[in-house]
Amino acid sequence: MINPWPDRALSVEIECVGITPTDAELALARLGLPVLQRAYRKTFAEQDKPKSRFQYWQIMRDGTLAPPTGKTDTYCAEVASPIISTAQQADDLEKVLQALQKAGATVNASCAFQVHVDLRDWSASDKFMLAAAQVVNLCRIFEPGLDSLLSPHRRGNQNRYCGSLRMPMQDRHGKPAPPKVKPRQDYETLEFRALQGTLDPALVFAWIDVVSNLCAFGLSNHFDSSALECSIAGSSSWNDPKKNLGALLAYLNSPTLGGAVKVLQDAASTKHLKNTIRPAVLSGRLGRALSRRGRG
Repeated sequence: MINPWPDRALSVEIECVGITPTDAELALARLGLPVLQRAYRKTFAEQDKPKSRFQYWQIMRDGTLAPPTGKTDTYCAEVASPIISTAQQADDLEKVLQALQKAGATVNASCAFQVHVDLRDWSASDKFMLAAAQVVNLCRIFEPGLDSLLSPHRRGNQNRYCGSLRMPMQDRHGKPAPPKVKPRQDYETLEFRALQGTLDPALVFAWIDVVSNLCAFGLSNHFDSSALECSIAGSSSWNDPKKNLGALLAYLNSPTLGGAVKVLQDAASTKHLKNTIRPAVLSGRLGRALSRRGRG
């Protein structure tokens, strides 16, 4: 977990396969967390509609996910967290990730991990979109460096659900595809869609650290995206991922980011696996087989 936890609240969306929404609900209920299973991704049954759904861990089906081989699309789930603003709530997030793994959840290339950063303090004025645009521009300027922290299938325009900020793409209907960073005025958040699906707490908290630092810098009074772009656009740091990332880290100047970047780079360089459960949390025949294979 990040220490100290960022000042700005956030929430996350965990996409996974291999378990049903009911399996996920039971796994979280065993932790004693407030859980709400939605019948469909976009709607509530009226009798189940809570006063504030952002106080619950919400579980729903997600039709954009590809189920494991031999399974139906009921074996796909999205888990959306309540608003996370304290270290205790961050501990709950780690427990949820571990509980989903133990319940049999995995991720594949269709999954993503999304972060919504709270911008409610900007929505009281007419400056929400201006504030969001500052952070989006920062991410656009440093897109090559940020892309280097992602699995290859999440970079550039490789994924139709997280398009490039520099070269926006269209979906098959000719409409703009969702970009990697997207203002959500309906939720009063800034949505970061880039990270590949994961149930690894270390990777999750590393990405949250990067996202939180991007927002803190982008929303600061001294940040001028136009001046920054002019200073970088004509240099080799504009397109070279390594130099672009180095320039970003120099601007952010955060003591925690070095470790976070290393975690993300290691994950990005590892071949994407359908099953991200580590042998340490496996039990039964499969766990023993993997242990024997490791010893052999």
